[in-house]
Amino acid sequence: MKKRITITFVLLMVLMLGTVTVHAQEDWRLFEEDFESYDLGAPEEQEAFTDTWTNHSWSGSGDADPNVDGVLDIREENSNQYLNFEHNDSFFYMGPHDIRSKDFEISFDFRANDLTDAWIGWNVRKEFRDARFNGTTGMLIYLRTVHTHDTDENITGEQVVVNFLRGGLMSETDLNDEATGDRAYVYEYPTEGPVEEDRIKGNWLNARIVVSDTENEGEAEYKVYINDQLQGTLVHSRNALDIYGFMSLNASTGNYDIDNIRIELNDEEPAPPLVRISTSVPQTADVGEEIELPSFDEGDIELIGAAEEDFYIEIETPDENTIQLDPGVFTYTPASTGIYTIRFMAENDTGQIGESSHLINVSESDDPGDETTTTEDVTDPNDDNEPNEDANNTGLIIGIVAGVIVVGVAGVFFLKRG
Repeated sequence: MKKRITITFVLLMVLMLGTVTVHAQEDWRLFEEDFESYDLGAPEEQEAFTDTWTNHSWSGSGDADPNVDGVLDIREENSNQYLNFEHNDSFFYMGPHDIRSKDFEISFDFRANDLTDAWIGWNVRKEFRDARFNGTTGMLIYLRTVHTHDTDENITGEQVVVNFLRGGLMSETDLNDEATGDRAYVYEYPTEGPVEEDRIKGNWLNARIVVSDTENEGEAEYKVYINDQLQGTLVHSRNALDIYGFMSLNASTGNYDIDNIRIELNDEEPAPPLVRISTSVPQTADVGEEIELPSFDEGDIELIGAAEEDFYIEIETPDENTIQLDPGVFTYTPASTGIYTIRFMAENDTGQIGESSHLINVSESDDPGDETTTTEDVTDPNDDNEPNEDANNTGLIIGIVAGVIVVGVAGVFFLKRG
């Protein structure tokens, strides 16, 4: 009886641990935000909020920006907290810190408090986290809330128009002509009587964005739903967008309420770690010279999707041997000439590896103090192009002497003829 109880207990513990393990592995797939855990007022002044959401101003990677600071407010209505955005300028954005994905679904509730040609949306598959849609590659999917008009420009209703814009550092590209579907969720005012309560302005709507790869390399499909109605689909191919990218909530020139954000990642496995080096790595060095590499102490290394203890540095020497530096070591002294490959690497819990690679060309020292003073030919026998000063000087002297002899002989010849 005691043995049966022990076996049952062990099996129960195994099942419990298995359940916990599966749950832990699946945590990375889901992000939810309902703004209930924050105090009312300005959220960017609350550490719990900026620990979850970030941009170039809040992270410190850029200067303070009036387009992202002071435009948000946590409010409460009917015992429900939500986020309000009100701003008369453009370029607001904020994104979860470390979420990167290729295939995912974003759902969020929004309420337009005016219809002043404002818009709200998401920039997805971003290369850089702390950048606006015009400062990094990405696909901006935005919802513009405006009135509808008849041919005489009379207001006839309200609509949410779906737009697709490919962002970029140098230019942006409007992709609406490539999209299919109505791209407009429309509410027409009744011909008689007051505007009904289910209008767009002042009412909560749900938007859902579904992004997934197609069977074609580098191509993705972007679908947008408003209140579960498919309003627009874009199939677009772009290698720069074929990445595990960051995502951010964007808004411009308007007054919106936002709530119940839910991001579900559909990737088969988490994004590989991202290793970013914020300072320059030496491109040249001398044999025997200690090379100082970027380090965490100087804040030169940023890891996304991995911890500092999962970081290591590999060095591939010119003879194709690989050396791994000890943890905490950020210097290396090359022993021979050639091209060295320095790899800053990190591995996540699922065994995926991210790296940032850099090349260093190592040569012999050209310090004048090391030069040999000799009249012998010191040309490197393996370098046919290296000049030899002694040889050149000797040649010059021989040339001058030969010239003098020729001139002398010619002078004697002409003197005799004269």
